[in-house]
Amino acid sequence: MRHWLRVSLGCTCSIILASALCVTQNKPESRPVPVTIDEVREHLVGDPPLIRVGLPERQSALLAMEGIGVRVTVDRAGNVVSVIADKSVSSDLQSRAEAAAKNLHFQPFERDGHTVSVSFEDRVAVLPPELMPKIRVPFPTIRNWDSVRITLRRTGCFGTCPAYRVEIRGNGSVVYEGQSYVALTGTHHGSISKDTVAGLIDAFRNADYYSLRDEYVWPATDLPTYETSIEIDGKLKKVKDYAGEQVGMPLSVSKLEAEIDHLVDTERWIKGNENTVKSLTDEKWDFKSSGAAETLARIAQSGKPEVVSDLLAAGVPFDPDNKAAAMTLMHAGLRGDTSMLQALLEAGASKNSKALDGALFAAASAGRPEAVRLLIANGASPNSDNPQGRTLLMAAAGSGVPGVVQDVLSSNPDVNGRGAQGRTALMEAVGQWHYDTERKEVNRAEVVRILLERGADPNLQDDRGNTALIECAWDADAALALIKHGANVNTQNADGLTALINSVSPDVARVLVDNGADLYLRDKEGKTALQEARQFNRPDKVAVLEAAQAPKQ
Repeated sequence: MRHWLRVSLGCTCSIILASALCVTQNKPESRPVPVTIDEVREHLVGDPPLIRVGLPERQSALLAMEGIGVRVTVDRAGNVVSVIADKSVSSDLQSRAEAAAKNLHFQPFERDGHTVSVSFEDRVAVLPPELMPKIRVPFPTIRNWDSVRITLRRTGCFGTCPAYRVEIRGNGSVVYEGQSYVALTGTHHGSISKDTVAGLIDAFRNADYYSLRDEYVWPATDLPTYETSIEIDGKLKKVKDYAGEQVGMPLSVSKLEAEIDHLVDTERWIKGNENTVKSLTDEKWDFKSSGAAETLARIAQSGKPEVVSDLLAAGVPFDPDNKAAAMTLMHAGLRGDTSMLQALLEAGASKNSKALDGALFAAASAGRPEAVRLLIANGASPNSDNPQGRTLLMAAAGSGVPGVVQDVLSSNPDVNGRGAQGRTALMEAVGQWHYDTERKEVNRAEVVRILLERGADPNLQDDRGNTALIECAWDADAALALIKHGANVNTQNADGLTALINSVSPDVARVLVDNGADLYLRDKEGKTALQEARQFNRPDKVAVLEAAQAPKQ
């Protein structure tokens, strides 16, 4: 916050006030707020960081997969003020990665309506030098626009990669064929303007497409293949991209693939957007067909809530007892889309209590307080267990979002209820291991305090002897809250692990040591916390434990 003031030299109180405010103004900024990589990408202006360097094949492959880790601090204006690269790479690569990240700029981050400084961990991509064409092939002059064919094909992968093919013709007609992990499967038709087709032709021309290699293939498995092609007056050119950037494929190819998707608006078929229903109406799609309900479920998973409402309004059948309808409701709960949920409830979703309860568990697990409240208000039961043996409170606590926990507690006050393997909500709150910064709504320490204040017993043990404190490996504030409410710092589980042995964060280890944790207790394999930390290469935790064991001067 910026301060300004006027000082009347004749007024002693004004001078005192000015001095006080000057001290405030000159006070250093508060500690940067940790943010998730998703929030980072939302605020990034331009492309993610990238460096190109020629390396031996083995090292190049490793860096291509992992990149170079960097710790970045951004000021309130969105400027990068500090970058520290991972020390596991050479000093030259560290310097290049830091320089790439320092050139980034962001839209200012905000918390509670105020801009804040933030910090996050990211990875700088490392790619080989671009393989530029050795022989230039002139781009054909178009004599017959009816001869123009442009295609983009994306295949599946070992996962959920959308698989589809789209073809654009010179007259602007578009044919889409959806195969798997897309909202709309089968063949669908659309059109784009001739100016848009001309724009696509320009994108191919700017990429010097006819001069490119026929394929750029990285020797890896289970990845999707992308294939583009253009045909002009019988002159056909195709480019196969199988993680091609990792072997020097020019970035212009990846941008061309994205440009085809953008200009054709394949999202209307792949995920669903504001143009989906109009496009389907134009091609006279049967909104009342048996497959329309499955389409609705897929769009609820990845599309926008208004598309679901539009499909329902267009006549897509919604049978509350249908499996697809239950999936639709669950995905809406998982995403926390209250407008989508409201549309589904109005369409009769509340008639299927099992589907309603499933959506409630999904919303609670994902930390969606507004969705939780809406579903409970419309008949979802806060007292049912899910098939995995978790109580709703356990699911809410596992999300780490305080508001969800409070809402569930107001309807289900059994704070010490047990789930599968004897687990409790308190264990779920702290037992979620995470390697990246969690989203801003998450505050596990606050969830722990809420549960403890409502009577949660911090010394309950599950079937393996774990307590909440043993599982609290990451969050020092949560560990301290548990200890203040009577958690035994030296309890051992069935494997002999204590909270200190099991801790990952050096801050958690420090809290435990400061509150009486026994440094010399051993697990079933005979290892102390220090020996475990050395074995698993946790140097920061090792430093804490070695300092605690050092003789006092």
